[in-house]
Amino acid sequence: MNKTFILVIGMLILGLCARTQRHYGLKAGVNLANQVKTISLPQVPSITQDTKPIVGYQLGAFYKATLHNRLLVAAEANFSVIGSGMTLTTPDGKSYNAHEKLGYIEFPLTIQYKMSKIYFGVGPGVEFKLFSKVTNFEGSSYDIPYYKTLDAAGNLLAGYSVSKKLDLNIRYNRGLVNLYKDPGYTKTNNRFFNLSMLYALK
Repeated sequence: MNKTFILVIGMLILGLCARTQRHYGLKAGVNLANQVKTISLPQVPSITQDTKPIVGYQLGAFYKATLHNRLLVAAEANFSVIGSGMTLTTPDGKSYNAHEKLGYIEFPLTIQYKMSKIYFGVGPGVEFKLFSKVTNFEGSSYDIPYYKTLDAAGNLLAGYSVSKKLDLNIRYNRGLVNLYKDPGYTKTNNRFFNLSMLYALK
């Protein structure tokens, strides 16, 4: 039932897009990323681990189609580096400002409402992990084996059309999936702000 509903909605959107104005192009931007890490033990209050934001980047492509007057649908395919920072201490007492870096191919889909040159959007996204590793720890990097491959997220977006070819927008992405393969009492979710420039090829 759910698959049939999604298929019907997808076909309707594609049908509308086929008859309306379409734009596509390239995008690039920076991410300010962090993670929400919580530990919930039985009969003990939940503990939120102290993590620090890190700066990542994003490269990708976008497609926009006008659905009706001010209403648009936008799809993206991006390579995005996110994660979080933390202080790790070795047995000999040395501390390192290490980074957990995660690389994803992400596919956000937003419905956008445009008012003159300003627009707002909301929608879901799906992300496929390419790598996860700890960097800046004892001068080396290490793979992280315990993160899931698939993540899902909700997105909020605001943008400004500088010209017919150039847009600037900011997007907030909030992960909805616990990233740990074997969660136990631990939960981790991605979150990041993305500031991007979009250049239309058509």
